[in-house]
Amino acid sequence: MSKFSVWAYVSAGGCVLADSAWATEQDVWRIVLGWPGPEEIAEARRTGALVALCTLTVEDVRRDHEETGGRVRNVVPYGG
Repeated sequence: MSKFSVWAYVSAGGCVLADSAWATEQDVWRIVLGWPGPEEIAEARRTGALVALCTLTVEDVRRDHEETGGRVRNVVPYGG
């Protein structure tokens, strides 16, 4: 089992985008919203989107694939 710290964007509809290359919360908003201004970020937050530093736990890929049908599991907000 391996653990990685990654920044993740969670849309109001529950879609999750995570990338270990994102260094800061601002990086996530820039990539996901396309270089937004403060008003656009505030609007995204108001409608339920969020950005969080998370711990991604990766178990044995073959076993996990069989148990979950290939869906990622065990994404927990950092410190939570």
